[in-house]
Amino acid sequence: SGDIYYNGPLESHGTNDWHYLTINLPSATLAISTDSLTDATVGSAYEDTVEVSYSGDGSLTYTAQGLPEGLSIDNSSGRITGTPAAGTDTGSPYTVKLTVTDGKLTATKDLSLTV
Repeated sequence: SGDIYYNGPLESHGTNDWHYLTINLPSATLAISTDSLTDATVGSAYEDTVEVSYSGDGSLTYTAQGLPEGLSIDNSSGRITGTPAAGTDTGSPYTVKLTVTDGKLTATKDLSLTV
């Protein structure tokens, strides 16, 4: 990604003149744009979605470490769903490490989740 510069001979019209060639390749970007997670309640259905800013064209995979028992993340959509289990409020707040990757680029962000 980025610019590639070549300084060397390029054959044109039968001569071996020196030319400068710049090739501009677009750089893909990936960032987690979610700044906070919705508070959860023990025994109540929960849903939130990890939002990203992505300029590439690959498939994204989402993971989350540190979710309270009863919650999970959908690896293809970034939706966090489930029902927090009894007693999970005693370990609150949770630090949830979100990771999103397209196989080349990776973005991570730690967010707090209160039960």
